[in-house]
Amino acid sequence: MGATFWALLALVAIIVELLSPALVAGFAAVGAAAAAVAAAVGVPAAGQVTIFAVVTVLALLGLRRLLVPLVGARGTSSLRLGADPLVGRRGTVTCEIEPGGRGQIQVGHERWTAAAYGELPLLIPAGREVQVMAVRGLVALVIDPEALGLSEVRDASRLHR
Repeated sequence: MGATFWALLALVAIIVELLSPALVAGFAAVGAAAAAVAAAVGVPAAGQVTIFAVVTVLALLGLRRLLVPLVGARGTSSLRLGADPLVGRRGTVTCEIEPGGRGQIQVGHERWTAAAYGELPLLIPAGREVQVMAVRGLVALVIDPEALGLSEVRDASRLHR
């Protein structure tokens, strides 16, 4: 394995980290960068793999120690990971959402499959601004504040589900 292989692996891991809501691929990027340096100075392939594995695990454990203070009691966290940061944000419908069906929205630079939140039997046309109320699996559950006569919904419990 050469330095080019490890450098490409680090680059791919960085891209995956940027496109993913998980905080995992970045650790592999650090390990791959260390293995690339090892390959460049002539460490054999077995040593490169070992360096990759050890540095990846050390990076994971090191960052975990930094993240633990952000996690509250009983597993609650002030750090919003995964789809949690999506809740409460506004997006634009890119493919209309039919009553009981699914469509697509764009929130920032991300596209999400979307469905109407709760039992709201509304057609939400393309181009309409919506607010994400929840995420179930890979589907953003949205409302159309304009159709409901609201400027913004801060508490989903105000809506009947």
